[in-house]
Amino acid sequence: MKKPVEHGNVITSIILGIFSISIAIATRRDIYSILFWVPIWMGLFLYDVPFKKVWKSRNDLVWLVIIFLISIYSIYINILLIIPYIIFLLDYALRLYLASRRLNYIGTVLGMLAFIILFTETAQISGLKEIYLLVSMFVFMVGSEFTVNAVLSRKRILLLYDIVPVALAVLNPLFLVFSVSLLRIPIAFRARGLRTIGITETSLLLIVTATISLFYLIGI
Repeated sequence: MKKPVEHGNVITSIILGIFSISIAIATRRDIYSILFWVPIWMGLFLYDVPFKKVWKSRNDLVWLVIIFLISIYSIYINILLIIPYIIFLLDYALRLYLASRRLNYIGTVLGMLAFIILFTETAQISGLKEIYLLVSMFVFMVGSEFTVNAVLSRKRILLLYDIVPVALAVLNPLFLVFSVSLLRIPIAFRARGLRTIGITETSLLLIVTATISLFYLIGI
């Protein structure tokens, strides 16, 4: 096992995990919802260990078995959890392959999708609300990838994507909260490194997730 170095994944999992669990406990007193995120939090300690090497370390193998057992039990509670879990596993298994082909962004996007699905399933947001939230959160979070690429490549035109989340209010007026993505544009123009972008993305994700969670808690 290794200490997680993918700070973006760690922070995203903490923010989305805590808020979705809070919704589940507050609305249904579902304490088991905590289990749904345990495999992900544990998996972050294996994420930087190449898939082929996991089987050569006894400690890593035991860790992996525990993750598998908790995942199976979680799926038993909610069968739909198999979707994000498979996506996470696919992301992990293909990580080195994608990196060798300079296709890291595919893994990043897969991870975002899995996090969002796990968030909605943990909070038990269903029906059209779930579809709207899945689409909206995904569109918003993908904006972070466009912003990072805009800073690294200095192709500022990529920042135009950050205007797209504003249109999400068409699905639900409350989704105007996603318009905070516009803040990425001036910050990206001034940013000299990814540290500033990372802090910005963490702050925006926290604002959006907290706001959305509050809406669902009070029944809006």
